[in-house]
Amino acid sequence: MEKKLSKSNFIACEWHFDKATENHHGYEGVMESLSIAAREKEKSGESEQAEILNLLSNATSMYLSAEDINQPFKPFWKISNLPFLTPDSFTQDALVFFEEILPVVDNMWLKARLADLLW
Repeated sequence: MEKKLSKSNFIACEWHFDKATENHHGYEGVMESLSIAAREKEKSGESEQAEILNLLSNATSMYLSAEDINQPFKPFWKISNLPFLTPDSFTQDALVFFEEILPVVDNMWLKARLADLLW
C-alpha cells in the first residue's frame, strides 16, 4: 500500500498555480490556490489529495519576518488564541514528503517555501 504523503500522490493532485502575474500575491496567493484546490478535491471524494494540498497550503501560510532570527516565520493571520503554524509544527513524515516532492514542484514560491522549511 502506498503512503498518503508521496511524490506520486502529489503529482496526481495535478495542482498548478494559475493566477496571472499581475494578480499574484506571493505566498498568500499560492496558499489560497492550494486551499481552493484542496476543497475541490475533498468535494470530489479525493481525501488523500485534499490532505496533501492542505498540508502544502499550511506550509505557505507563513511569512518571513527578518526581525526575529529565532522564529523567522510568522502567520499571515492570527485568529484569537488559536495556535499558529511554525516550521516546528510539521511532522517528520511531512518534512520527508517535502524533500521528496521538491524536484517536481514547478511553482517557485512553493519550491522556495519547502526548501526554507527543510533548511
